Amino acid sequence: MNQAGLDSLLSILRRCAEAAPNPWYPSQEPPDATPGTGGLEANLDRLRLSGLIQLTDWVQGRGQGYVLTPAGAQLLENPRQVALLRDGVVTAPMRQSERHTEEEDDSERARAIRAIARRPSTPVVTIGLIVVNVLWFLAGMVDAYLRQVPLNDYLSSPPKQILLDIGALSGEPIMQGQWWRLLSSCFVHIGWLHLALNMWSLYVLGRIQEGLWGHFRLLVIYLIAGFGGSCAMVITNPYVVGAGASGAIFGLMSSLAVWLVLNRRFLGEAATSLLRRLMFVFLLNVFISALPQISASAHFGGAATGLVAAVLIHEQRFRRGVLRWLCTAGILALPVLWFGAVREAPRFDERWDVLDWQNRLNQVNHTELKPAQDIHDTKIKPLFRNQKVYSLSEIREALASSQEIRTHLDRARESLDKAGPYRVKEAEEERQAEIHRLTKARSQSEEEESRLAGYLAADANREASSVQKKVNQRLPTDPKTRNAEDVNDSIVALQEAKARLLPVMELLKNAGPYEDQKAEGIRRDWRDILEAREQLLGSLARRLQKGIAWTQEEQKEFDRQQKRINDLLNPSK
Repeated sequence: MNQAGLDSLLSILRRCAEAAPNPWYPSQEPPDATPGTGGLEANLDRLRLSGLIQLTDWVQGRGQGYVLTPAGAQLLENPRQVALLRDGVVTAPMRQSERHTEEEDDSERARAIRAIARRPSTPVVTIGLIVVNVLWFLAGMVDAYLRQVPLNDYLSSPPKQILLDIGALSGEPIMQGQWWRLLSSCFVHIGWLHLALNMWSLYVLGRIQEGLWGHFRLLVIYLIAGFGGSCAMVITNPYVVGAGASGAIFGLMSSLAVWLVLNRRFLGEAATSLLRRLMFVFLLNVFISALPQISASAHFGGAATGLVAAVLIHEQRFRRGVLRWLCTAGILALPVLWFGAVREAPRFDERWDVLDWQNRLNQVNHTELKPAQDIHDTKIKPLFRNQKVYSLSEIREALASSQEIRTHLDRARESLDKAGPYRVKEAEEERQAEIHRLTKARSQSEEEESRLAGYLAADANREASSVQKKVNQRLPTDPKTRNAEDVNDSIVALQEAKARLLPVMELLKNAGPYEDQKAEGIRRDWRDILEAREQLLGSLARRLQKGIAWTQEEQKEFDRQQKRINDLLNPSK
């Protein structure tokens, strides 16, 4: 019905009200029955069926007429209901228990509709979002300049690393715990054309809907829809680097459809017309989503999230009591549910195994293996290149560095042990091979450490053996002919040599045990040699002190100690 017809309905109601208490009869001069409005009888029937007028009793010679019902009288006294009638809404009488709530809801929604026609809202949030997206794109341009990437390359197709630098989304950084990319990727764009198309779409949709939803509600829909689109994209395409505001824009598109459907009784044919046009635009975008290099999952994920968010926000806006709080909880739960879906995706999709393996390996290489290699190259490797005798402090520092290397290797091996087993055969085979390589590297580190400790132990043993030989050569065999001063000097020399053995023996004791059997064998052999040498030096000092009191049994024990050292130094003989 056109506006003239609506005005005709209102004119009939007012004429009936003015005729009371005398009923208005059709035989009298009728109200305006504007051509094209359906005619007087059609308007009267519509009002009667709506319960706003009713027939009078039949009067001889005059027939029946129409009078205003209480519901019709109430409508004329209520400016809100009059405004609704002018907008094309003619409702049946409501029960008294329903009237207050329904009138409030109708009034709220009617004001939201009139706001776009009479008081259009300034698209503050829309413009703000466009500015943020553009500034984000410029930040990427600065990063490209610092990386010496040509400007044309950035504007047309930015390199993957630059996109990741400024917040693009991919499965691998998500595996590293960079969850913020689920939202930051909504502001990253792959080239100027991508940015321009999305910002134009955002402006067209945003400036319309900001008046419908309000500034804050529009921002909530945009962010939640964008977050949902990012989550859908990374779940379905974890290998792809994705970016763009398309998911959020699709969410705005679906939220507009929700607003039209839920408020169609206030719009009449206008809602149907707008929905038809919106459906055409949506189908066009579905076709675009099927093109290569376009993430359909981000589009549809954003559209679905925006649809649900819009329903909840609409109900939260107009409902009262517990239902309103439930809608608020539902709005807050949407991003939580999407986040949970992303966290659980690796459990059900084996493609994430490859990403997890690559992420683990990169992390281990960066945090454990590279530091271990640096320590080896600077602290351990030079010791084997330079042919010289190292001091106890130098060897101690080298052993501490070697233990630090093994700590890094152990942490790396533990990380890879916890990662598997993988469902993807290639990833699991690579994991096992890397664990084997780390085990071998650890064994090599232990062997190098045992060799360094062996160098120090061999030097200490040679020094002690030299002192022992000097004592034997210095003193006569017959104790009676020995000079007391020479004996005392020899005893002091033996005790000093023995004291120099003790820290080396302690170092060998603390160095092990090793996992590598060869390295452990070297450590134990030198530990036993030095212990036997220390006992022999002690026995020799006691023999000098006793002189002629030295017994045959003590001499036999002394000879056994000497033989044990020889056997340890020459195990093949």
